[in-house]
Amino acid sequence: MAACIEIERTSQWVNLIRDYVILLNDVQVGTVKDGGKVQFGIEPGEYELRLTIDWCGSNRLYFTIADGEKLRFLSSCQIRGIDYFHPFMMLYYVLYKKDQYLYVSQVQEPAPEPALPRQNEKIEIYIAGQRYEP
Repeated sequence: MAACIEIERTSQWVNLIRDYVILLNDVQVGTVKDGGKVQFGIEPGEYELRLTIDWCGSNRLYFTIADGEKLRFLSSCQIRGIDYFHPFMMLYYVLYKKDQYLYVSQVQEPAPEPALPRQNEKIEIYIAGQRYEP
C-alpha cells in the first residue's frame, strides 16, 4: 500500500495564470494551478518538497511518510494584499529572496471532536466538587 500527499494552492491575483511546479527530491512530479489541489501516490520514506515558479521557489520542506499515511500541504505566494501594489516588492523577492517567493507548509489535521452522549445516556454534573441533582 502506498502513501499519499495532497498539495493545495490558495487562489491569489499574483501568479493567477501560472502553475506552480512540484518537486519531490528535486524531481518534477507535477503542477498545481491557481486555487487547485493535486494528489500523488508515493512510496513510504523521507522526502524533500519544494515548489517553483519560473526562476523563483519556495522553502524546502522535509517530511517522512509511512505506509498508508496521507499528508496535506498548503502552498501560496508571499506577496499578498497591499504588497501586490508596491512597485518594488516583486523585484525585491526576485533579486534577494527568490527561494522565499513561495511557501509550502504541512497542514496538521485537527484532533477529532469528542463524542456526544447518546440520547438516553445519564450525565453526571459536578459543581465545585459536589454532584448536582436537578
